[in-house]
Amino acid sequence: MTSTLVAAGAMVGVTGAAAAPMAPGLGGIIGAGIGQPVTDFTAGRYIVTLADEAVATYTGGVDGFAATTPGAGARLDPQSRASETYSDYLGDKQKAVAASVDAVIDYSYTLALNAFAAELTARQAAKLSAEKDVVAITPDELKHVTATSSTDFMGLSGDDGVWAKTGGAETAGGGRRHRRARHRSGAGEPLLRRRPARHDAWRGSVPRW
Repeated sequence: MTSTLVAAGAMVGVTGAAAAPMAPGLGGIIGAGIGQPVTDFTAGRYIVTLADEAVATYTGGVDGFAATTPGAGARLDPQSRASETYSDYLGDKQKAVAASVDAVIDYSYTLALNAFAAELTARQAAKLSAEKDVVAITPDELKHVTATSSTDFMGLSGDDGVWAKTGGAETAGGGRRHRRARHRSGAGEPLLRRRPARHDAWRGSVPRW
């Protein structure tokens, strides 16, 4: 099943960190260390988000790890020593959380989001929801983009649409005005004509002394 998160960087397996942005409504099922597990889970693939800040937003505070968030106007350097060491720290914590329920991490996100993707049983997901380091457990679902047809939106199609009243979609855009526009744009004279300089008009020879 394809992730609902759109990766902000390369997505790799457990052996390397990957980046994914925070998706709207990510906290579909919240753990947040509530102390009591949520029970309405089904077996499936989940995105498990942890509490620590991701590399892109980490401003410091964890002993031994310098801040990694870039300054104003600067870009994140994921290959800097600070970024790599803090990313490893996040990865290790993700592995520990997954191991607490005998789950196997499929993908690890550390740059834009501190989370991992894994196949979980209902019991594993419920247990993770009570972990103090877990802030959200979201089903990893395939989402389809939906849109309204522009021809419908503009009132062109349909029995009462503009096309039906003007002869049908097959002849839409025809007519003298359309042909004239094509002539002016495709076969007319250039808008600007360069006036020849004096040396452009000279066709004689330069005398030799």
